[in-house]
Amino acid sequence: KNLFLMIAVLAASPVMGQDAKQIADSLSIPPVKAGAKQLPMPSVSGAQIKLLGADYEQLVNSKGKIAPVISDTPVNVSFKVTKDGKEAVSKDYEIMLQAPHAAQGNPKPRIIPEILQWKGGQGEYKLGNTVTIACPDKELGKLFAADMEDVLGKKVKLVAPGAKADISLSLLKGGNLGREGYRLQIARDGVRLGAAAPTGLFWGTRTLLQMLRQTPGSVPCGTAVDFPRYQLRGFMLDVARTPYPLSYLKDVIRTMAWYKMNDLHLVINNNYIFHEHYVDNGHDPFKESYAAFRLESNMKGKDGTPLTAKDLFYTKKEFADLVSYAKKYGVNIVPEFDTPGHALSFTRLRPDLIYKGPMNHEKRRCEMLDAANPETIDLVSKVFDEYLLKDPKLGRPVFADCGVVHVGADEFYGDKEDYRHFANAVLSHALKRGYTPRIWGSLSTKPGKTPVVSKGVQMNLWNTGWMRAWEAVNQGYDVINTNDGALYIVPFAGYYRMDRNHKGLYNNWIPNRIGNETLPSGHPQLLGGTFAVWNDETDIMHTGYAPYDIWGIISGSMDVLSQKLWGTAKAPDTFEQHRELVSSI
Repeated sequence: KNLFLMIAVLAASPVMGQDAKQIADSLSIPPVKAGAKQLPMPSVSGAQIKLLGADYEQLVNSKGKIAPVISDTPVNVSFKVTKDGKEAVSKDYEIMLQAPHAAQGNPKPRIIPEILQWKGGQGEYKLGNTVTIACPDKELGKLFAADMEDVLGKKVKLVAPGAKADISLSLLKGGNLGREGYRLQIARDGVRLGAAAPTGLFWGTRTLLQMLRQTPGSVPCGTAVDFPRYQLRGFMLDVARTPYPLSYLKDVIRTMAWYKMNDLHLVINNNYIFHEHYVDNGHDPFKESYAAFRLESNMKGKDGTPLTAKDLFYTKKEFADLVSYAKKYGVNIVPEFDTPGHALSFTRLRPDLIYKGPMNHEKRRCEMLDAANPETIDLVSKVFDEYLLKDPKLGRPVFADCGVVHVGADEFYGDKEDYRHFANAVLSHALKRGYTPRIWGSLSTKPGKTPVVSKGVQMNLWNTGWMRAWEAVNQGYDVINTNDGALYIVPFAGYYRMDRNHKGLYNNWIPNRIGNETLPSGHPQLLGGTFAVWNDETDIMHTGYAPYDIWGIISGSMDVLSQKLWGTAKAPDTFEQHRELVSSI
């Protein structure tokens, strides 16, 4: 008896001596049986364990309920452990959701990003000389039909919803597909595409089109169930320091849509940042440095200086129409007004509001707004309101369909409390107007007593020196991986060249690793990731490139980020196979 007691004590002592974090990262996860409806939870004596999240929350929800799968599917789950009054978040644990196995059918079609679940059937569905489509959404039907004609080189005809057709689209009720998921069923008598929302239907059409690019006359029989691993799959383009025509932005949108990327962040204002190059040569950067605000605006300085750029700008109607155009392609546009730093367009409007306090980078003072000054906050709020409130000519706000607006707030070199006061004010203003605000993370560099609102706020984690991932999450922000070391591109520069590392990104980058910190892949506050093109080399550093010259940099990054943000943690192909697939689709 004493021997058994001693063995029990020795076996338990390592666990009893572990703290919450040690327990969290050494859990034993019970296997998930085929057809299980509830996630079996790990248990440790003396500790409370709760499910934190899953990377595919459509398959394992916040309460641990498991949705059925049609093919074996890996899901990462993480847990929150409490012991002795202290909490810790676990690492990722991979579980395998098993499907009832049927006879081997057609292999999974290869597309980008990879289809999540596939159950192969036998044979194929062949398309005739004229292809018919039935769609409940008229706009989507027209768009899909035009794309089909482009891909197939055949006539495509729209028929009434519910009528017999080669390809039938329908909106489904219930299920776990979410807003972006879809179910594609291909049988010998036709193709059926269903989704809970129009966005899901649209993504399903991209899958079909990519399949047909490879075999234009037919598609293999089988069933696909597909949805994204991360809800935000983004691209940021600096349109301020290089002018991009609207037609170019539409090409960007369609290319994003092809790869199921859904968040286009446009930097509307910025300026040449290396003002010291002017100062050191006896020139005044306030007068000479390049700056642009790309939207039509009513704002002017006392001397008549307009806020709007003279070389290229988008009218309010053009921009509102662009946002609507993007919506049809499943892409949300997030416009950014960057203040209080990078704000030369604003300081030229109001020179009296240039920051007067002590600051780093004294030679860059000309672009810094007086952050805590009520007049500065009033100016920035008025500029935002020109687009957040109803426009008398449009009959609606310019940004009405954006939902999310970016308030910038990166690289302010002045006082930390001044910065925090400003950040809280502009974020609160956007929230008051009914928009979700997004901000560049800076609070690790700007700690202080002034509170900065976090509830309902999204944050780009762009540099670990400025904002650390766990600090942002613990303060309550929803975060986006935009890490500069991994995801930044400055075209033709000698730094920030993600475009030179596509293979490394494809093989090694994970969306939940931000600098030297790793969040659980299914953390409920991790929205996804965004890569960024910054046109730093403008003005006197410009090398002569135009938007056309960097198209390959942009489009050649989309396919990689798409696979990493929509697809499973493990890529289905080698990088070389992936690039071959890019060529074929």
